[in-house]
Amino acid sequence: MNRSLFPLSMLALAGFAPGFGCQGDFSHQGQGKHLIVTIPATADVGSPTRQLAVSVSQARSFPMRIEAHLPDGTLDTSYGGFVRVSVHPGTVPDLNARNVQLKAGVADHVTVPVIGAFGDAHIWAEDLGYEPADPSRVPPPQCSDGIDNNGNGLIDYPADPGCYAAIDDSEDGGSYSTGISETLFFELPRVSYVRGYDPQDNGNGNATFFPNEQVQVDTGWRGGTTYAFSTIVIRVSSTGFYAQDLQEDLAMPTGYGGVYAYNFSTPPLMRVCDRLQMLGGTSSDFYGFTELNYPTWQLEYWDPPQRPCMVPEPTLLTVADLQSPNRLWQLEATLVRVRTTGTMSVHIAQHFGPKDVPLVNGAYTPGPDASNCDFDHNGKINYNDPQEGPCGDACNGTSAAAPTDPECSEYSAFASQGDFQLIATDSATTAHTRIQGNGSAANGFDPVNGRGMPVGSFAGTVSYFSGGQQFTIEARCQDDIVMDPSAPPLPSDVACVHERTSLDPTPNSQ
Repeated sequence: MNRSLFPLSMLALAGFAPGFGCQGDFSHQGQGKHLIVTIPATADVGSPTRQLAVSVSQARSFPMRIEAHLPDGTLDTSYGGFVRVSVHPGTVPDLNARNVQLKAGVADHVTVPVIGAFGDAHIWAEDLGYEPADPSRVPPPQCSDGIDNNGNGLIDYPADPGCYAAIDDSEDGGSYSTGISETLFFELPRVSYVRGYDPQDNGNGNATFFPNEQVQVDTGWRGGTTYAFSTIVIRVSSTGFYAQDLQEDLAMPTGYGGVYAYNFSTPPLMRVCDRLQMLGGTSSDFYGFTELNYPTWQLEYWDPPQRPCMVPEPTLLTVADLQSPNRLWQLEATLVRVRTTGTMSVHIAQHFGPKDVPLVNGAYTPGPDASNCDFDHNGKINYNDPQEGPCGDACNGTSAAAPTDPECSEYSAFASQGDFQLIATDSATTAHTRIQGNGSAANGFDPVNGRGMPVGSFAGTVSYFSGGQQFTIEARCQDDIVMDPSAPPLPSDVACVHERTSLDPTPNSQ
């Protein structure tokens, strides 16, 4: 497995990685007035070879001392203002701990709670001129009292640049003196934390713990050919790729092991079964779907003589799973399957076709080939329209009610996005439900002509969209769809797997 030099974008992320940071003097910046931030030697800050565990639900506290110094390095005993305390990367969750007042130039025995810190983190103290006050105070804080207190012609927050917030009691800006602590050595977060796994409330996390933050993920790679665990590419799409932490090192897997990396285009040279050595990007929730945007990565190419493919078998979903948003959030961006087996049967919705839904006895009533609610044929349903809205509710339901026709698969959603409805029934409990499928990546698959037909197996990755039908199983290729209920699905090391004709001598880093 060859290696290559990191591009600049990867080097930027590598600064967060264990072993990449250098322990230097980070106590202050600049040559003017500055702040000194020190952490007692007795405090546990970890080390390059012993990182602290990432915490996303319970804060870890660090004691510190802050001093204001003059340019000559002596203590500024005249300083009695507030400094803003933060941690990068990470968050100081206690609002009171974020604003520390110095007295005679010193704030000692300060306790800073830290949450969501990872990699090489530092606590920052900055003089922003921010003097927080009670917003209900009489008179109000200067930055919300309607008076130009400092005579600069600008009044209150946000017009006056000296106002940090509406509760700021000073319209004057600070010196912007800054102090930075020594390094706090944390582990990198695994995919599950990026995805929103909360160890205090497993099953209810559906948002990243690092919103709009550049994060590097622990993929399990420890250098060379050593892996503590593996993170495998399970799907390559036209806009990015899906990776899954196999969690084989955990006695009890946490779930939340999959993540989607939005790359704007197909990642060059990447294949299903490749193993990620490095993975980073800006974590965000796009309509509830966690993504790594502007991703960076480094791969170990899959070489069949060297190791197995390692793509896990899709999780087989029951009707109960399909009815549980928490369960589907756990499985978001991982491989899943619905299958006709045992007491469970799966079929494509029976009412699915391009004709407009007719109005029968005052109700919109889809038929076998009539499930289109886009009556003006502009490509989307207008739910404010007195005709399209009720028709859409009949086919898709609402946030408060199920569709009046559970066998309807609204056609315009298929015409524009390739989405259609799969119906799952458990004969043992008579429970039934719907899950949206998408077979756009499966050449030759035509769910319209297959309406009402049983489906042997439909596999793919789980996506989520809070503004529509929410959960969708997206097939990766034709291999993920088996119509014959008597035919077994292909194993995961075969389905949608395309070996390279030769291994590129240059490893793939992006």
